[in-house]
Amino acid sequence: MATAKTAKRSYLSPSLTPDRINKNLNAISDLIEKEGVDNFDTIVCIGVSGMLLAPMLAAKYHKELIVVRKGLEGTHSKCILESSGKPCHKYIIIDDLMASCNTVRNLLKSVSEHKNRRAKCVGIFLYYHVLDEETLYEFEGIPVRSTLIT
Repeated sequence: MATAKTAKRSYLSPSLTPDRINKNLNAISDLIEKEGVDNFDTIVCIGVSGMLLAPMLAAKYHKELIVVRKGLEGTHSKCILESSGKPCHKYIIIDDLMASCNTVRNLLKSVSEHKNRRAKCVGIFLYYHVLDEETLYEFEGIPVRSTLIT
């Protein structure tokens, strides 16, 4: 007889409650509105962490959504990048945190290679990352904004 496995808690677990999702959504919305909703036409995300907020933000601000897959294994799609097909000129990235910056590099590369080489990332918005004096406030000239600042 098969037994159910106990799910391990990840660092994202606290972000999965309805209250936390709403708090994160409101906090990211405030940051985006401060930077200017008219400054971009597309929202880009990757993985579960990006998908927690990016589709809701895209709907709220009537922006295109691009979802970049971390890999094609275990998916029905053959596309590394999913989008409506509409043009992308200026975009923002929604994610949880920046550790090694590899995810952001991957997103920038994927949009450039698979969508529009001239598309420009105009902001990175993080909902789980704590910024302090030792943390980057910009990455390769792109402003980084976080809902959590010490």
